[in-house]
Amino acid sequence: MRDERILFVSWTTAGRAPCINIGLKSFLERFLPAVARHHNVRILSMQVVAEQVSIILGMPHFMPAVRLVRSFKDLSAQLANRDARLAGLGLRWEPGFRALTVDPATLDGLLGRAEGGATVAKRKLMS
Repeated sequence: MRDERILFVSWTTAGRAPCINIGLKSFLERFLPAVARHHNVRILSMQVVAEQVSIILGMPHFMPAVRLVRSFKDLSAQLANRDARLAGLGLRWEPGFRALTVDPATLDGLLGRAEGGATVAKRKLMS
């Protein structure tokens, strides 16, 4: 593994409104990895549900998480709301985010739980 820190980061839609539908989920699943690559950050796992985004990141020690998450949130809302197909949803994010440092020794277990939760999240998004 590269010299990086592992972070679990999550944020919610404004008021936890379930405004992320399948089209917006698809957009976020393409857009967020592109922003991460621009910042030389790896996305190890990502889960997008109707009212929340959760990501496990491998990122340089020197990079502030605030700058990266601000890019994720601000740019995704701007672009999604500009796109006529997605604009009707009015994507807005709740201020702030949660970030936890992950011990590399527990990473495999965390990734396994994230993958298991993705099945439940997919059913929730579809309903």
